[in-house]
Amino acid sequence: MHFLHKLGNARTKVNYHAYYQTLIKDGTANGATTNAYLTSSDVPFKTKCIIMKYRTGTLYNQKHAVLFKLSTSRTCPLCPKVDSALHILSECQHTQIRKMITERHNLACRIIFKATSKTGSLG
Repeated sequence: MHFLHKLGNARTKVNYHAYYQTLIKDGTANGATTNAYLTSSDVPFKTKCIIMKYRTGTLYNQKHAVLFKLSTSRTCPLCPKVDSALHILSECQHTQIRKMITERHNLACRIIFKATSKTGSLG
């Protein structure tokens, strides 16, 4: 591994990781349930990668493009709103993206239903 990757130097006291840990500690989220997608054969590997990028704040968007000096605009390339990871995954109003968001939601519901039908619960 190249030394620039700085593995092991992740700042775990800030942003996404800290927020997730807070949700686990206060009981808002169930760690086993929220991480079940990692071991599910129903979730494609590519989808698992996107989820991990979202959770770690590394899902590429216009905010990153501006930060890396690859763009001067934080506006979504498809709609007139400010781009972010959340915008990409659930807020973009572009027709094609809306269809993708709806299908992703429906797929998640089918997977959850299948899992709960087998076990009788989410946990």
